[in-house]
Amino acid sequence: MTISDQRKIDLQKAIEVYMRKLKRNNPNINGGEYGLYYRFTNEPFVNFVNRVNVSANIDVLTVLASGDQAFNFIQSGANHIDTFDINRLTEYFALGFKKTAIQVLNYENFLKLFNYNSLKPQNTPDLELEKSIIESCPEEYKWFWQEFTHILKDNNLNPSVFEISEGFHSNIVKKHRCNNYMNNEENYKLLQKRLLETTITFQPLDLADVSKAIKQKYDYVFISNILDAFATHTTNNIPNSLKVALKMFLDIYRHNVKRNGELTFSTFDFGGLGDEFIDMYNLLDNKNGEKVMYPGEVPLIFGLRKSKKKIK
Repeated sequence: MTISDQRKIDLQKAIEVYMRKLKRNNPNINGGEYGLYYRFTNEPFVNFVNRVNVSANIDVLTVLASGDQAFNFIQSGANHIDTFDINRLTEYFALGFKKTAIQVLNYENFLKLFNYNSLKPQNTPDLELEKSIIESCPEEYKWFWQEFTHILKDNNLNPSVFEISEGFHSNIVKKHRCNNYMNNEENYKLLQKRLLETTITFQPLDLADVSKAIKQKYDYVFISNILDAFATHTTNNIPNSLKVALKMFLDIYRHNVKRNGELTFSTFDFGGLGDEFIDMYNLLDNKNGEKVMYPGEVPLIFGLRKSKKKIK
C-alpha cells in the first residue's frame, strides 16, 4: 500500500496533538486543521432526522465531526453521504476507527468501549479491544492508527484513540437520546447492516470553502453549530461577523441546496452572536426560503427550506 504525503503529515500532526494535550497545552493547532475530535454529537439529532424525509435516493452533505450526523442519516435510510470538516483528524476517527467499531462490535461492547471518560481515571480505555478494531480498519486507517500507536510507544507512552477526543461518552449520549442507532440494540443492528450498503465520502474543508469546492446540490445540507464559532472568535466585531456568516450561509444555500431542499444548522445561542444570527435568519423571507425550527433541547436545530422557485 502506498501512503500519500498528506497522510504522513496527518499522522505527525496527530502525534503533536496528543503530546500537546498530554502536556496540558492547547491541543488545537494550525487554526483548526488539526485538533481534538468529538466522540459523539451533542445535538438532538433524533428529533431532526425523525421529522425529515430521509430515503435511499436523497443526496446529503454534512459536517463529519464525530460521524454521528452521517450515521443517523444512514440508519434512517440514506444510501450515500458526502462529508466535510476543517479538522483532518475527524476522518481517521469517525470513518476509520468509529465506523469500524460499529461494524465489528456488538451493541453492549460498543457502548462499553465508547464510555471512556477522561475525568474518571478508573475508567481506562480497553487498549486490547482498540487494537482489534484497528486491525479490522480499512488499510489506510489501519496504517494510520498502528503507526500512531507504535511511534508513541517508542516514547514510552501507551496511547488510546480516545485520548485525542473530547465531548460526551456513550452513557450520556444514550441518556439524552442524541443518536437513533444508540437507543436500542435493534437500531444499532440496523445501522450495522446499512453501513454495508452505503458509502461515505470526506473532504477536508473549512465551511467558507464549501460552496466553492463542492459543486453538487443536495436535498439536505447539515452544517451543525459551526456558525457558533464566530461568537467565540469575533465577539468584539459582531456586525462584521454576521456579514461573514451570512455570506457563507447564503453561498451554500444558493449553490449546494436543491430546490425544495434544506440547509440546516444548530446553535447553542451563546456569546451574543446566537441571538444576532437568529434575527438575521428571520429576515431571509426574501430568499424564497421557508424557515423551519425543529423541537428539542439545546443546541436548537433550525432549517431554511428552499422553495421550488428559482433563487435570485
